[in-house]
Amino acid sequence: MVEYCARADALPMRRLPMLSLLLCLGAWTPQAPPTVGFVLSIDGPWQVQGRAIRQGEAVPAGVRVLLAAGTTFDPNRTYWVDIVLLDSQHRQLRCSSAQACRTGLLMPGSLVNQSPFGTRLFEVFRLIFSTPERYVGLMSRGESGDRAGFVDGVAKVERGRLEMSPFFRGLPDGTYRLQFERAPGPDGGTRPPDLEVAWNRSPASATPPATIDPALYRVTLLRERDAAFGPFESWILVTDAAGFDAAAAAFDEAMRSARGWGRNVPARDIAVFRHAYLAHLAASRR
Repeated sequence: MVEYCARADALPMRRLPMLSLLLCLGAWTPQAPPTVGFVLSIDGPWQVQGRAIRQGEAVPAGVRVLLAAGTTFDPNRTYWVDIVLLDSQHRQLRCSSAQACRTGLLMPGSLVNQSPFGTRLFEVFRLIFSTPERYVGLMSRGESGDRAGFVDGVAKVERGRLEMSPFFRGLPDGTYRLQFERAPGPDGGTRPPDLEVAWNRSPASATPPATIDPALYRVTLLRERDAAFGPFESWILVTDAAGFDAAAAAFDEAMRSARGWGRNVPARDIAVFRHAYLAHLAASRR
C-alpha cells in the first residue's frame, strides 16, 4: 500500500480513483518532530502542547513550552524552566507575572550542530526522567570554599592504590576518612573498607592503598576531631587505569557544558545531572 501510494503520488489528482485516494490518506501518518532538548530544571505547571512535562523529559523541535492555563501568580513566586539542547546550549525562562510568562519558551525547529556530547544526553536524561530522586545527594552539597576541592568526578585505581589527590586540592591539610557506598543505590556489592588520608598537599599523601572494585560510589568525607567540618558527600566513579582517561575526559566535557548553563539553574538540579552522567559512564563501562 505504501509503495502504491508513493507511485500514485506522482499522478494527477483527477486520475486517482476516490477509493485509492482515501486508502492512501489513511495509510499516511505524520512523523513526530525530533527531540531537540531535555528538561534540566523545572518549577511550575509547564506544558508542551497541553501536556504537563517534568524533569528529564524530552522536548520536541519547534514546540512552545507554556504555563498551564489558569496558573495563579504571586509577586513572591517565580516560575522557571531550563532546557538543555542537544548542541549543549541552554534555554531558560524565569517569570513571575502572566504578562512575562505569556510568550513561553520556543524550542528551535532544528539544530545545526549537534555535539557528540549531545548523543550521551539521551541516556543521561532517560535516567533522570525515570527516577530523578535516585540522583539527589544524601547531603546538601554547596560550592563553598571549604568544599571546593572535594567534588564529584572520576578517580583511578592502579596497582592497589586509589588516586584521590585531585579531590583534595581545595581542602586544608589534615587527616580525613573516606566512607564508600555503591551508587545510585545498594546493589548487593561488598562495601569497600574506609580509607584514611593524611593530606599534606602532595599527590602521594592522597593515594592510599585500597581494595576497591571499579564502580560508582557515594563517598562521604569525614574529618575526625573536627566538629565544625562536614561531613560532605561526593559521587566518584572509580575506574581502572585502562578506562580512566576516556571516562575522565567525558565527564570533564559534561562539566564544561554545565558551567555554561548559568548560575540561575538550582545547584540541586545540576547535581542530579552530574550524578546521572556518572551513572551513565559507569553503566557504559560494564
